[in-house]
Amino acid sequence: MSVSNAPATNPEDSINLLTEDMVCLTQAAKEFPAINGRRVNRATIWRWARHGVGGVQLDHLKIGSQLVTTKQAITRFIRETQSA
Repeated sequence: MSVSNAPATNPEDSINLLTEDMVCLTQAAKEFPAINGRRVNRATIWRWARHGVGGVQLDHLKIGSQLVTTKQAITRFIRETQSA
């Protein structure tokens, strides 16, 4: 489920720039709750976007030299990884 490498087969699986809330990876990491007092690291979000987890990648875009995602893409990613 990667926007940057291949076209999405399902339109609901891609980022819509007009309706979704864009966030940088640092802000995306802050969207996750702390578990056992530890926050999700920005590098973890980058890894989820670039390599994925269990065959599921976090939807993302590369704007200039920066990777960005959306709050809605994070929700889709969590939903997909829970069902995989």
